[in-house]
Amino acid sequence: MADREVLRESSSGDENLENLWLNVKNRRRLKRKSPVSMPEKFSGQMDRFPAFMGQCQLFISLRPEDFPTDRSKVGFMISLLTGQAANWATPLLVQDSPLLNNFQGFLQQMRVMF
Repeated sequence: MADREVLRESSSGDENLENLWLNVKNRRRLKRKSPVSMPEKFSGQMDRFPAFMGQCQLFISLRPEDFPTDRSKVGFMISLLTGQAANWATPLLVQDSPLLNNFQGFLQQMRVMF
């Protein structure tokens, strides 16, 4: 659906201009496809860590509008952790660690652990 059609559909209601723009923006995001697959989840197996790290960094770098902050990048990576790796990351979340807002620091800590 073209952006103009979205605006025409939405303008018949009582939505304000901001809601119209968000509607258009969300439609664009849904249409956009990533040129790479979603990274596989990481359980903490050390031999799989380099591939996980590379996949995450590639995915994030190709979708900068989806990851505008360090916190969004760290959150994305944490959402892909399971098992031992998730157990490692949980205290960071519970304590609202400064690493949650420091992508490079988070990556460095992951490299130390895995």
